[in-house]
Amino acid sequence: MKHGIRILCGLFCLLGVLFAGCNQTSYQSAVASSNTSAPIALAATHVPNVDIDLYIWAQQEKPTIIPSSLLRTEADILIDSIAVWGMVVGGELVVGTGVKAASADDARLLDSLVSMDANGWKMLSGDVLYLVSGSATAREPLKNAISRLDFKYFDDVELLRAASRLPNNTTDRPIAIGVIKPTVELVNYLARGATDEQTRQMNTVIELVDPRAIAIGVYSKKPLDVAQVLGVMQGKIDVSKLDICALGVMQSGRPSLLVESTAKTLLKRSGFDEIAFGTHVLYRMWINTNQQQARPLLVWLNGNRVFASAAIQEAHAQQMISAAIAANLQD
Repeated sequence: MKHGIRILCGLFCLLGVLFAGCNQTSYQSAVASSNTSAPIALAATHVPNVDIDLYIWAQQEKPTIIPSSLLRTEADILIDSIAVWGMVVGGELVVGTGVKAASADDARLLDSLVSMDANGWKMLSGDVLYLVSGSATAREPLKNAISRLDFKYFDDVELLRAASRLPNNTTDRPIAIGVIKPTVELVNYLARGATDEQTRQMNTVIELVDPRAIAIGVYSKKPLDVAQVLGVMQGKIDVSKLDICALGVMQSGRPSLLVESTAKTLLKRSGFDEIAFGTHVLYRMWINTNQQQARPLLVWLNGNRVFASAAIQEAHAQQMISAAIAANLQD
C-alpha cells in the first residue's frame, strides 16, 4: 500500500512539475477556451479526438510571461494556456502538448526555441505550438489527430464529474487542473519498477477501492512567477516562495461504507495519523522533501470519494480541505 500512496503523492507532484515546466521551458502545452473567468470549465476545452488517459490544463488569469532574459530572446513570450494529453499505447506513455501563445508571433518565437529528438514531433498552427513525445509507432494516433486538427470537446462524464468536486470560486480557483482515468494500462505503466509484493498490494487496493476517476487541482493565491519557478527547480529558491497547494479527489466505484472502511484501514497502515478537524476527521502524513522540511498531506473521506490536499504550510492544506468540505457536504 505504501507504493500506492507514493503513486498518489507522485500524481500531485507530477501535476505541479508539469505545470511549472510548461511555464518555464514551453515543453508543455494547451488548446483551451479563452474564457479566463472559468478556468476549471474543462467541458468547454478541446482535446485530440483519441482516447486519452490523462488531461492537464493550466491557465492563469492573465497570460504568463516568460522573460526574454531566461530564454535569451529578443522579446518576452506570453503564454495564454497550456494543455497536456497522455495515453498509454503498447505499454508506453505518449504525451501530447499544445501551448497556446498570446499571439502568432509569440508562438513562432517559441517554435524556434524547441527542438525534438527522434522520439518527438512538433507542429505550429497559428498561435498554438503542438508537441508529441513517444516512439514513432506509439505516437501515431495522437500525432495524426493533432496534425489533422481533429479535436473534440472534452466530454468524459466521469472525469468531468470528478473535476466538479474541486473548489472553484473567487477565493479558491485552480490555475491548473489534471484529470486521470486509472485504466489498467495506465496503472501498469505507473507500477513499472515496483517489486512483486508492491504490485500485489497495489492491485489489492485497486480491487477493493475500484478508482474510476482522479482529479487534481493546483491552487495559488497569486500568479506564478516564471523566474521564481525556475529558481525553485534549480534549487536556488525555496519552494515555499511559490505558495501553491494541490487538492485532489479520487472517485470510487464501490459503495460508500466499503470505501470509507477500506480507506481508513489502509491509511492507518501507511502511517497516517487520525486528527480532529472541527466536526470532521482527517488523516495526516508528513512527507519529507529535498529541502529537508516535512510537508503535510491531508486526507478527508467523503462517502465513496477520497480527497487529499498537499501544501507548503499545513494551514493552507487545511484551507483547501475546508473548501472541499464546503463544496461537497450537500451530498
